[in-house]
Amino acid sequence: MPESSTRKRRAVRASRVNERELLSVVSCRSVELQQTISSAVTGASTLRQFETATIRALKGYPGVVASIWNYVSDGECRLGDLRLQGPAFEREDVQQWLATASVRATQDATQSISACPVIGNLCGVLIPTSRPDGAFDVLAILVTHQGQEQLLSTMHAGQLISRGLMLWHSAQDAARRSADLRTTAAVVELCARVTCESTPEHACIAAVNSLQEYLGCEQAFIGLVETGRSKTSMAAISGMARIDRHSATLRMMNAVLDESVVRQEPAIWPVSSAQQQQQLLAHQQFGRHAGAGSLCSIPLWDHSERIVAVVVLVFSGATMAQDHELLAAALSRPLGAAVGVMQRTRRAWPVRLWRRVISGNPAFKLAAAVLCIVAVTAVLLFPVPYRIPCRLVVEAVQRQYSVAPYDGLLEAAFVKPGETVAAGQLMARMDGRELHWQLAATQAESERADRERDVHLVDREVARSYMSALESSKLQSEAQLIQHRLNSLEIRSPITGVVLSGSVDRRENVPVRTGELLFEVAPVDRLRFEVAIPASEAACAAEGQTVHMRIDGQADQVLEGTIARIRPRSEIVDSRNVFVAEVELNNLEQMSLRPGMQGAARVVTSPRPLGWNWFHRAWEYVVKNILW
Repeated sequence: MPESSTRKRRAVRASRVNERELLSVVSCRSVELQQTISSAVTGASTLRQFETATIRALKGYPGVVASIWNYVSDGECRLGDLRLQGPAFEREDVQQWLATASVRATQDATQSISACPVIGNLCGVLIPTSRPDGAFDVLAILVTHQGQEQLLSTMHAGQLISRGLMLWHSAQDAARRSADLRTTAAVVELCARVTCESTPEHACIAAVNSLQEYLGCEQAFIGLVETGRSKTSMAAISGMARIDRHSATLRMMNAVLDESVVRQEPAIWPVSSAQQQQQLLAHQQFGRHAGAGSLCSIPLWDHSERIVAVVVLVFSGATMAQDHELLAAALSRPLGAAVGVMQRTRRAWPVRLWRRVISGNPAFKLAAAVLCIVAVTAVLLFPVPYRIPCRLVVEAVQRQYSVAPYDGLLEAAFVKPGETVAAGQLMARMDGRELHWQLAATQAESERADRERDVHLVDREVARSYMSALESSKLQSEAQLIQHRLNSLEIRSPITGVVLSGSVDRRENVPVRTGELLFEVAPVDRLRFEVAIPASEAACAAEGQTVHMRIDGQADQVLEGTIARIRPRSEIVDSRNVFVAEVELNNLEQMSLRPGMQGAARVVTSPRPLGWNWFHRAWEYVVKNILW
């Protein structure tokens, strides 16, 4: 009996020693665990890092053989990475027990202790922690049952980790809220800068420069989407005042913009999957060409769910584009709305009015349609003068011709076409040497005939004397003709004017024939404008109507005249059937006009309704070719 009591006292003293040792170990581990949790709350950037750090801290806890983080949502449990000791814990029935126990712990939302039904002396301490999205992270700590104190200390450690996880979620939520606030402030400031610009082009320049400054990217560029199309046009590139529209780099940039419009969602390059790689070929080509680490393309949407522009950000780092994915999502709508407002407010007022009409209620649309019909009808019935478009040629009112007086040689020509000559001015001279020789010979023959006549009279040969007298008379007439030609050696201008035709060269010793045209001279103080009125419009033209004329090469000067006469017969001019109307004008003030010049004319006819002016040709075509 004394021996048994002694053994009991020894067992009690041993258990008390073990409890003190256990409390000492638990106290040390608890301090280390609290330090680990504090470090994880402040230093872990992801949930995976926090879970890994806390599980490592539990490995040295007394009796702990495993610790597992499980995710429970909508009654389904997804087990974390099993960090167990021994193959027995990898059995399917053990994992099924952990999943069931985790789901049961989330239903009560309290920590619990569950004994393993397949492995003796094994318990699971389950600590559920709610997430902000309503799901649960359940920490399952598997321990060998060595007493109630051990289970309580393990549960206390799990509670510490649960509180740390809640603190980590709070810290992450606060960081996200702070990032959202910074992003919102940046977006608001960017939209304010965009809307303060005077034109959409200046707004785009301000946007890309602000994005490059705020994000620290290598380059940013923006393209505006053409209305009703999926094509974009480059609007601005950060750090560039002028865009080279013919460069290969710009073509690659436009391809990136078009690819983003087709995808209609933000894109980040480089990507991991091969399918996404095929969808971002333009991003890949430009990124490799520019030597960029990553790209981020952001379609900008306006309030009507239409893509109005695309922004592309070029980063040097391979992960920097992913780091700014949140900003890309936040920037899409506000900046797109600002750019859309800039485009709409800078449109002409008829475009803005039309868009307001088509977006109104049905009654307003009906009233606007009726008002438009009335306005269009009133405009079409408003009488305006009808103007006939024509071509014209400038001609001289009077022309004088200088011809060769006889067959001979043209000794010299002193003027050429285009020169102005005065009345009586010498223009050319004929060669008179042959005429002098002929005159001398003719005069000698005439004297011989006179002497023969005298001899025949003395000899009383009346018939022969009469024949000699006739021959003398003939020779005298020939001498007079030669003398007349000698008096006509000099060819002078009959009037004051401009030489219209003749040899461009000043010819010398050129044979000419009698009546051959040498020069055409016309005065330019008064000119005639021959207006070719199309035969289809001849019925609208009449004498006395006003004609506005512009000469080719002198379009800044408008001449105005009146139709003096319309030729009664049509003519073919430039393969067109026309009626020629003559308009005479003084050329004293417009001395630069010359015969032969061409131009355009508008014949102002009597007022007619505007609708007739616009559509009478189409109506005549329909009547003549379809209804006839």
